[in-house]
Amino acid sequence: MKFSKIKNYFAHSKHNFKKINIFLFNGIKKISFKSIYSKDKKKFNKIFKISAITIVAAYLIGMIVSGIYIYKKQSEARSVKFAAKIYPFAVAWVNGSPISVDEYFTQLNFIRTFSTKSQQALPDEKELKTQLISQLVDQKIVKQSAIKNHIKVSRKDVNDAFNKIADANGGLSEVEKVLNEMYGMNIKEFKNMIKNQVYIEKIQNELLVQIHAEHILIKDETKAKDVLAQVVKGDKSFEDLAKEFSEDTGSNTNGGDLSWFGRGQMVKEFEDAAFSTPVGTVDSNLIKSEFGFHIIKVLEKKGTVDKTFDNWLSDIKNSSHIKNLLKV
Repeated sequence: MKFSKIKNYFAHSKHNFKKINIFLFNGIKKISFKSIYSKDKKKFNKIFKISAITIVAAYLIGMIVSGIYIYKKQSEARSVKFAAKIYPFAVAWVNGSPISVDEYFTQLNFIRTFSTKSQQALPDEKELKTQLISQLVDQKIVKQSAIKNHIKVSRKDVNDAFNKIADANGGLSEVEKVLNEMYGMNIKEFKNMIKNQVYIEKIQNELLVQIHAEHILIKDETKAKDVLAQVVKGDKSFEDLAKEFSEDTGSNTNGGDLSWFGRGQMVKEFEDAAFSTPVGTVDSNLIKSEFGFHIIKVLEKKGTVDKTFDNWLSDIKNSSHIKNLLKV
């Protein structure tokens, strides 16, 4: 009997507990969480919208004010330079790509710091700023042209160039010290400048026409004619004759090897003759220059654009869409 009562008690309790759960659940359902959440969400959305509008308005007002100080007043105040790091102001656009005001201010600071430390005079402000903007435009054009011609500058290229500079100037710590003291520049900023130079070198080495040539330089015309005859005869190699007779002390020990060079790097008479000589042949004429008489042998030729770097850049620049925004 007792066991039966206990069983009935638990059964009854279980039934009561179920009823209580149903009651609680139904009660909870009656509480409108949706209405509470809806009210909070509306309040949150309103606050968020007001905050967003305030932030955007402050950003736009700051941009407008800073823009006036940069473009109209030509201000270089610290607050303006700080704003240039936040807002996307441009000193110029080159083929749809901006040159930032921040970069312009940074380069201008390097130049002025070096002038102060070295006590070297600068051009007047207008000329200085005009030259700097032109230089930044040139750098942008070179980079764009390199990319267009599938010429890349890797981190390794930059680091290799930097290491050569460091090795030739007392090591990393010495270079870092000089950069900081003389320019107010750090290593990262210096490497960015090196990268621009590497782009130029790669354009010259991979895009512009270059030739690899050897020469024999002799000041006396009669002697030069005799050596040319020996070259044509072929009893001795060109390189051996260069070592024996060439008066160019910079190349005679290397068999007259001048390595690679492009347009504009040699005197005109030499350049004209070298670039018109077929690869693998010796020019049959003596070439006279201010240094004497040259016998020229062309070994190799590479590149597709037969121009000096300056002429190539000028042509590209003239065909580019450039918009200067900072009127100095």
